[in-house]
Amino acid sequence: MLEARLGNVVRFEDWPSNFDRCFLIEPGGLTGWFEKPGSRRTEEGRPIGHGLFDAPVWLSGRVVAISGMILAGSPAELVHMQAQLTGLRFQESIRLTVDSADGTTWADVKVLDVQTPPDGVTGTETPFMVQMVAANPRRFGESRLFAGSSVQAFHYGNFDAIPEVTVVGPVSAPYTVASGGRSVTVTQALTSGQTHKIDMATGWVYRNEVLQQSVTSAANVFTIPPGLPTVVTGPSSMTVKVTETFI
Repeated sequence: MLEARLGNVVRFEDWPSNFDRCFLIEPGGLTGWFEKPGSRRTEEGRPIGHGLFDAPVWLSGRVVAISGMILAGSPAELVHMQAQLTGLRFQESIRLTVDSADGTTWADVKVLDVQTPPDGVTGTETPFMVQMVAANPRRFGESRLFAGSSVQAFHYGNFDAIPEVTVVGPVSAPYTVASGGRSVTVTQALTSGQTHKIDMATGWVYRNEVLQQSVTSAANVFTIPPGLPTVVTGPSSMTVKVTETFI
């Protein structure tokens, strides 16, 4: 079973319950989702010597395509279903969620192209293709919460996950959240009912959802690798949210 949903707008299926009205995914019609995206690096040759200067390798965006057949109960319904595809917003992010035998994963994408024959075709079926790009090449799955001053956080993905750390007041300052020899130290206290959210992608700290300025004395962010549990320490009111991350 394979099902892909673009927000609440369109649902694509490889074995739909209703063959009289569906966006049918053809065999092999979902590409770029389970495959590893391409990589990029800036190469610079050594002017006097063999080889290149060492440079980091980064993943490119994820390009995803879904192709198949639109099946409708009437020519008029077929035109309406084509309009659902051609009306997809090209400038806005939309969530693509894929259910497969391996579970459910999602990513935020933008539509690059929609191909389907022009309106006015006769009959009740026609081919289609939708191409999308995810600027963030990661796919995400289930989220788990770990609470306490010392937690063993883990996930079942195959790529480092960026945790979201929440601390609930009252908490005196400074306090430190740490893992694997890296840490973020927050110099802003919290009163009862206030919360801090620490974005481990950036080291930014939000108090009650509002970004704060100059409230960290150290911001050595960390990730949660796949596989074995990773110890994260912090205040007793800390909660660590970890979302399965795949590449």
